[in-house]
Amino acid sequence: MSTLRLVLPPFAPDYSGVCACLFSLGDQALTVIHDGAGCTGNYTGHDEPRWFHSKSPILCSGLREIDAIMGDDETLVKKILYAASRIKPKLINLIGSPVPMVIGTDLEGIASEIETISGIHTIGFPTNGLALYLDGIRMLYRKLVISALSESDSGSRTAPSSKLPSVNLLGATPLDFHGLPVIPELQSLLSAAGYHVNTLLWQEYSQDDILSIPDAVCNISISSAADELSAFLERTYGIPTLYGFPITLPVPEQFLCGHAKEDTERQRFLQVFDQVILEKKSLHLPVAVNGPAGTCKHALILGERITCESIAAAIAPHNITSDFCTVDRIVKDEGPAEDLLNSGKYDLVIGDPLYKGLLHAELPFISLPHFALSGGVLEP
Repeated sequence: MSTLRLVLPPFAPDYSGVCACLFSLGDQALTVIHDGAGCTGNYTGHDEPRWFHSKSPILCSGLREIDAIMGDDETLVKKILYAASRIKPKLINLIGSPVPMVIGTDLEGIASEIETISGIHTIGFPTNGLALYLDGIRMLYRKLVISALSESDSGSRTAPSSKLPSVNLLGATPLDFHGLPVIPELQSLLSAAGYHVNTLLWQEYSQDDILSIPDAVCNISISSAADELSAFLERTYGIPTLYGFPITLPVPEQFLCGHAKEDTERQRFLQVFDQVILEKKSLHLPVAVNGPAGTCKHALILGERITCESIAAAIAPHNITSDFCTVDRIVKDEGPAEDLLNSGKYDLVIGDPLYKGLLHAELPFISLPHFALSGGVLEP
């Protein structure tokens, strides 16, 4: 019963990770989730905060029991071709769910058939609803970004749209950053420092922006889902990557004994960022220091890995050491998080408010909502 979850809801699954990245393409892309409406409803109703105030053609295939039994892929192809004739997208995406996985649906084969008939580039994503949203994002990087860049002429570069040195922001999805000012503040910080944001994946981007990724002088990866893409860009184009971002937490004064300095972490981020550009090598932000000070000495941070590292870098100058419990450790079992929270080692916890339900005794807790876990549960 190790996979039994009594307190925490399930994390956003892989198909939600793919759809969250494709959402910003709007009418440029037609995305079809192959299911009987349950998974589509889970994504649109719980994992996509933009669904109710903006538009993107993400449809459900309406998979019926008889279709699953008989393996009626022809009906699916006809439905997608009809939708494509109305929407006229530049890209079609076919997303998997648990039922297609169980019956062995060849989503990539169906995608190839649709592309042959329609002439529209079509990608099949064999997601199954059992993996983590980060796995879905990684799959999208491989099938959409790395594939497109590999097929293009790697020796040719487009003329930069700005005279300022440009930067790619990788890994920006609402599943990790909804409700947090990380992305707009990072954009403002870079702009003030004289840098232009070349491509923002996965927000405010187009298909053409993907091909301009090699024009940047540096990548900033704010999610571990972008690790493979960052390595590809460094290997292929020599573009270094900074992993992490400056973050100012609403840390209560009693935790830090009045040592909170908002500008210190931001200035250090720019120094590390400049070091990445000058030395042309990838770097992680520093994540820990030793030496007790203040009322809190050892923190447990729960969440996505690079977010955890960035928070640790923000509190490290206050002589608070940190341990992480990343989402990949608790995606199937909340036990590791519960054990760490109640180990007696920590006097500060930072994470989504839903983790409070795993605490057996009260601890100082800094809430940092993680939409991939709590979804809209915490929103008014």
